Amino acid sequence: MTELKAEAIRLILKMPENELIPLMETLRKKATPVDPEEDKRRAQAAFQNLHKYIGRLPADFDYKKELEEFREERRRRYENLG
Repeated sequence: MTELKAEAIRLILKMPENELIPLMETLRKKATPVDPEEDKRRAQAAFQNLHKYIGRLPADFDYKKELEEFREERRRRYENLG
């Protein structure tokens, strides 16, 4: 075992149990080999999925205005809870 792996294990042993969950998820992802062709297929599928939304908004859509209205509505809702 390399010194780097030994140090990683020592650090893991010191960690609280509840902090191991996200670490384990990351380690599982890193330990699973990724097929480059499958990765390419997923990326292309994601692109095609996004591509179907092109042109769906009106030409005069003002995202800044919509975002501000959403934030204002959310702020009012939280103020009414308290």
